[in-house]
Amino acid sequence: MEFVKIQDSDSLVRDLSSGAVINTNTTDYQNYLARKNSSKDMKQQIKQNADKIKQIESDMSEIKQLLITLINKER
Repeated sequence: MEFVKIQDSDSLVRDLSSGAVINTNTTDYQNYLARKNSSKDMKQQIKQNADKIKQIESDMSEIKQLLITLINKER
């Protein structure tokens, strides 16, 4: 593979065989991966919280129905 440095950039090169632009700055790449993983973890946490909220809503509905049943039995 033969690379040519891209003008006005210290860390970008073009692969002449494929035409791809490649970032040679490994620190930038590691930072990108860290942000991507953090975003993925945050989305997973949001989904878990939404699932917990749905379960709590279901439990509250069940408790409400049980209380209504108890009140109706006492009358």
